[in-house]
Amino acid sequence: MSAIDLNDLYATRPDLYDLMHADQVDDMRFMQEFVEVLGENPRVLELGCGTGRLLIPMLDAGATVVGLDREPAMIEVARRHMQAFGRRASIVEGDMRDFTLDGYFDLALIGLNTFMHLLTIKAQLECLTCIHRHLRPAGLLLLDLANPYAVTRDTPLGVVQHRLTRRTDTGVTTLLSATTMAPAEQLAHTVLFFDETDRLSGQLRRSVSEVMLRLIYRFELELLLARAGFSIRHLYGDYESSPFDDESERLICVAAALS
Repeated sequence: MSAIDLNDLYATRPDLYDLMHADQVDDMRFMQEFVEVLGENPRVLELGCGTGRLLIPMLDAGATVVGLDREPAMIEVARRHMQAFGRRASIVEGDMRDFTLDGYFDLALIGLNTFMHLLTIKAQLECLTCIHRHLRPAGLLLLDLANPYAVTRDTPLGVVQHRLTRRTDTGVTTLLSATTMAPAEQLAHTVLFFDETDRLSGQLRRSVSEVMLRLIYRFELELLLARAGFSIRHLYGDYESSPFDDESERLICVAAALS
């Protein structure tokens, strides 16, 4: 191995972020179908939009979208992806805990575990309260979280796992990961190892990134949402809209903003 880079994946390597999620398409279909039933030209806000992966299917469903992210590298890629949609799409830099945008939204969403990056109750409530201010009366909030019971049940702890191997324009990239838990703090700490082999030279470079997520349980979530002025409308356990139960892989919550 010729080099090891210590990276914040979100701040420096949006290409690896996209590679890691290349096969994640079920949530894209779910979001598109969800937006299609909201009515004509709904206004949608995605917080932690990253490179815009979920914005595109919602635009295809007829929405006008605003994506918010704090990482300039992600925003740059997202804006390139949004160019074809003109004024129907905009990307802004900001913190999901404290932002101010013009107008009100019919739907706000935080996709694929992104809300779990908020590691304290204070940060979670700041985010939810800020979202509430930006929703029209009875506007909807959609949170896509990992079911904590599935995470603790199915994640081998301290074991390096092979996640994927992909050919790229420059060579081959392999992703390995290892996860540990701090149950009392409801924290999952994952180390990601991206091994990139150059197609021409054969040189191997490893990029290492760490991700910390806070597990959120169903009734804890209900209390958080109530404190921020929301009432839960639906709880789904997967992207097929199955009811949430003991075997669910996801905890997908749809809540309405109370006046």
